[in-house]
Amino acid sequence: MTMSADVVASDLVGRVGELARLTAFLDEAARAGAALLLAGEPGVGKTALLDAATDRAAARGIRVIRGGGVEYESEISFSGLHQLVGPLRAELARLPEPARGVLEVALGFGAGPTPADMAILNAAHALFVAAAREQPLLLVVDDVHVLDRASWCVISFLARRTCGHRLGVLAAVRTGIAELPYRLRLPELPLAPLPDPDAISLLSRRFTTLPRRVLVEVARQAQGNPLALLEFGALASAAHRPLAGHFELSRQLRRELGTPQRRRSLTAAAAAGDACAIHCRMLFEWAASRGLGRLESWAHLALTRAALGCSDFESAYTHASAITRPGELPPFHPEALWTAFDLVEAALNSGRPQEARRHAAALREAGVARISPRLALATKAVTAMTASPPEATRLFAEALALPGIEQWPFEVARTRLAYGEHLRRRTRRAEARTQLAAARELFERLGATPWAARAGAELRATGTRRTGESLTPQELEVAELAAAGLPTKEIAARLVISPRTVSAHLYRVFPKLGIRSRAALRDALTGQERTP
Repeated sequence: MTMSADVVASDLVGRVGELARLTAFLDEAARAGAALLLAGEPGVGKTALLDAATDRAAARGIRVIRGGGVEYESEISFSGLHQLVGPLRAELARLPEPARGVLEVALGFGAGPTPADMAILNAAHALFVAAAREQPLLLVVDDVHVLDRASWCVISFLARRTCGHRLGVLAAVRTGIAELPYRLRLPELPLAPLPDPDAISLLSRRFTTLPRRVLVEVARQAQGNPLALLEFGALASAAHRPLAGHFELSRQLRRELGTPQRRRSLTAAAAAGDACAIHCRMLFEWAASRGLGRLESWAHLALTRAALGCSDFESAYTHASAITRPGELPPFHPEALWTAFDLVEAALNSGRPQEARRHAAALREAGVARISPRLALATKAVTAMTASPPEATRLFAEALALPGIEQWPFEVARTRLAYGEHLRRRTRRAEARTQLAAARELFERLGATPWAARAGAELRATGTRRTGESLTPQELEVAELAAAGLPTKEIAARLVISPRTVSAHLYRVFPKLGIRSRAALRDALTGQERTP
């Protein structure tokens, strides 16, 4: 095992037994095939253990392919399987017929009659077994509970047929979902909350300045849930330091959340899309049911950010004002500071200009701009957003010229988006396009898909359209029928294609248009051209 894998494992406090079980699983999978399901409540550490298993597998020379369920793709057939087959395009090209053709049609890579379910299962099995012959292969599938049904059937089929093939299937599922219609019948590794000694050990490693009495209280409130421990520990740590200390929180959280895709605070992660927004709603419900008010504020903050990215300004205002009322910045309440930009933007766009101006004024009067470039940018940006149009142009330019703001790319992108919206309303379209294009590029680089789509919609409103976004003729036909409200089966019947092909077309259409649901199709299709 490499040093990096050892380091990752050593960071998982209280999981010695689980790591030993995973190590034995990996050895068995690499030798003769195996399958294992991690099961536990939200925040208990399933993804962290998947990360540790991935690192250990790589250190053993096992090829790892990761995928997972995504809420907004749960109705798109084979969207989960698409993630796992994507890295195996070379192996797929070498797969003999008819298996290759079956998979290509099912995944939308090719055209043809709809394959039988058993043909798809056998073809997927043949592909992964063939890949495992060259090098032991581990399929890691997170959030199985929101995986699309078709992909779930494939994963279940594979997991029960790994024996003798150097193929491993490692999946994770959330427990406590009463309406879950199916489950994988696999060997399970249940993840329990951390006992108090381990919870306190985790807190003391991460938050070295907290006195023991605070550690004990945080452990009691978090009830052994690692995510809650880290959230509460960060908040408690901020409360025991000067105000500037609050802004270390996101760095602490990034260290705890594991993989590059997950090294984000909850609020930044919520900007990335529906999946994390759903996680934040779950976190809110978990905290509310236990009377954990500070964690509720965190969830409100994350949901505010997610709603703003989707232009749901009324919901954003509801969540932001639940943290703090407009015009108020209570002391020792870091969430009130972090949500200031959000509250002003939500108030302005939901018809509450007076509330927006009051809150911008409160931020200026608090003098927080001197604490960090991030707060200086937020203060200047909300001042610009609530100023008269001529004054706003100057203030936005000043905001983007502040020193040190490049270390806060998400906040810079938001400021550019607001600046671009302002310029477009002033009919200064060329200047607006410059700001909006820069905002979209930053959002895309950060993986903030809804925000990138919002910036893209503003760009289209200026009369520009990104090259390469045009849909193929059949994609456009499918999208237009879906935008008109037709269900998948009716679209398939009209175009004489299979329902799976319809789903595959929509799977490709959504990212091309920068949207995440059928509800957004009608607006997104404006200005689309047919291409060969």
